[in-house]
Amino acid sequence: MFIWGLLSTEGPQQQGLALKALSAGAIPVIVVRDWVKPFPEKVDWSSFSFTFSPDEVPQMIEVLRSLSMAETEEMQRRAIEAYWKIYGGTTNYSWISRITIEILSERLGYHRP
Repeated sequence: MFIWGLLSTEGPQQQGLALKALSAGAIPVIVVRDWVKPFPEKVDWSSFSFTFSPDEVPQMIEVLRSLSMAETEEMQRRAIEAYWKIYGGTTNYSWISRITIEILSERLGYHRP
C-alpha cells in the first residue's frame, strides 16, 4: 500500500489523480496554488490529506516526516473512507452524479416532499 500520493498537476486531471491516490489507500499530498477539492460539503479533506502551495514545497517533507505512524495510519484509514464516501468504491459516474445532485439540492434548498 502506498503511503503518499503526490498530486501536483493543476487542471481537470487533478480530480482523477485524487481518485487514484485515494483508491490506492494513499494520503493525498496536494501541491497547487488553487484547487477546489471534490465534494467539500461531504468530505473533510483536511482530515486525510495535505495541501501545500508550490512555495511551501521545501517545508513539505518536514511536515510529512513529523507524523507518527499512528497518525499516518489514521489518515490512511480516513482516506479510504473518503474514497468510498465520494466515489462509492467505483469509477463509474452514477455514484458521483448522485452526490453532485444531492449537494446541488442542499445548496438550492430543495427538499423532496
